[in-house]
Amino acid sequence: MPLVTCIGISSYDYVKQDTGERKQGASFTYLSRAASSGSSSRNGWIPIESRIELSQKNLFDKLPAVYDVEFALVPRRSGGVDQVFVNAKFIRSVDLDFPALLAKEQVKA
Repeated sequence: MPLVTCIGISSYDYVKQDTGERKQGASFTYLSRAASSGSSSRNGWIPIESRIELSQKNLFDKLPAVYDVEFALVPRRSGGVDQVFVNAKFIRSVDLDFPALLAKEQVKA
């Protein structure tokens, strides 16, 4: 399972006006090292959002943090595959408050 830096989580709960169907769910955002391929050029870290069940939201109770995340590949009816979230295990918290970290380093110097 890959280690990822999870930076945020959001949830939704609404009723579709046209059908009256209730929609619930959540998503978590993590950072992924950018990779260039073909004609696309990327550099640095790119945020990626992954949908999860609302009941899985509690797996991400400490943020930002490094999590060991398990994904599975599920075939589409039209061909190809989708990556879906399976589980996550908390590894450790991280500090992403870069201005505060920089200020601490400047005080030390």
